[in-house]
Amino acid sequence: MSADWKLTVGGMRADVLVWQVDLDRLAAARPTAPLLAADERERAGRFATERLRTRFTAARAALRDGLGQILGVPPDALRFSAGPHGKPRLVPTPSIPAVEFNVAHSEGLAIFACSVSGPVGVDVERVWPIADLGHVAHLYFSASEQAALMASAPHARLAAFYRCWTRKEAFVKASGVGLRFPLDRFDVTFGADEPPTLTLHDAPLAAAAWRLEALPVARGYEAAIACRSTAAVISTADLVQAA
Repeated sequence: MSADWKLTVGGMRADVLVWQVDLDRLAAARPTAPLLAADERERAGRFATERLRTRFTAARAALRDGLGQILGVPPDALRFSAGPHGKPRLVPTPSIPAVEFNVAHSEGLAIFACSVSGPVGVDVERVWPIADLGHVAHLYFSASEQAALMASAPHARLAAFYRCWTRKEAFVKASGVGLRFPLDRFDVTFGADEPPTLTLHDAPLAAAAWRLEALPVARGYEAAIACRSTAAVISTADLVQAA
């Protein structure tokens, strides 16, 4: 794949394409299970409730549908495997390039990203109240992030927590090692009026290669994306119809 290869959908050219789907609406609008491979249907069957099974099935169908449109191949032609640390990846073929992708969902909302600019990670979280927010931050945030969170105004602290959480989660997913990456060994900014940035304690210069962005989502959710390309053009596309 050439360095200037772009993702193109509906005349839109980008390095990273992002799409989001209301899973409940999609599942109610059309059958989604037929798009899945046998192992995906088997995995869906292991969920404890019908709602979880339905949402998982809709999320996998929306991933296949979106990637199929981007790459110009039938959704059921896509094959997936796991990377060294379990991160899903697309199996390339002569007609399917080795693009990077990532998926996140919370409740009924799913967010997807496809990238030709290297690793990408996304996260979305439903904003629920947290009884002991300071304790949770102590478990998962760095010392400087904890200090910044507790210095924020009490009425804005919950939103700040979720901005920090989604940005950290997006980065560790993009890194390919997930929660094996020590969460207290890097910082993200999450002030309401400051741009998202990343600081790696053990490799400060390497952080300059990464880009963090907040993603616009429905009210009551918070979302973020991380990609290893500061110059990447990130665009949002409406790829999966649920009507």
